[in-house]
Amino acid sequence: MELCVDLKTILRSDRKAKTYKDYVGVLTRDGSDNFTFIENAPETKSRKHNPCIYKGYAINVHRKDDGTVYPTFRQPNYTKYYTFRDFCREAAEELLMVAGLLEEDLR
Repeated sequence: MELCVDLKTILRSDRKAKTYKDYVGVLTRDGSDNFTFIENAPETKSRKHNPCIYKGYAINVHRKDDGTVYPTFRQPNYTKYYTFRDFCREAAEELLMVAGLLEEDLR
C-alpha cells in the first residue's frame, strides 16, 4: 500500500476517471512518491478491407469478397504541366489496359 502519493492518469476512453469503472493499463513509478497510469488503447473491430489487386498512377482496382472487381481513382497531383485533362486521359488508358489484363484472369 502506498499512502500520500501523486498519481497522474492518462486515459484514452474517458476524460476523467469514473467512479467504480475498471481501467486496463500500466502503472509506473516515476519517483519516490510519483506514479503515472497509462490506459491501454481500446481494441477496435477490424474493418473489412477489399484488397487492392492493381495499383496504378491514376486508378486502383479492388476485389470484393464475392470476386467482383471495381476501380477507384487516385488523388492526382496537378501541376502547370499535368492538368485534369491529362489525368483523365491517363485514367482512361489505365482502365483499358487493366480491363484487358483482368478479362483474361476472370475467364
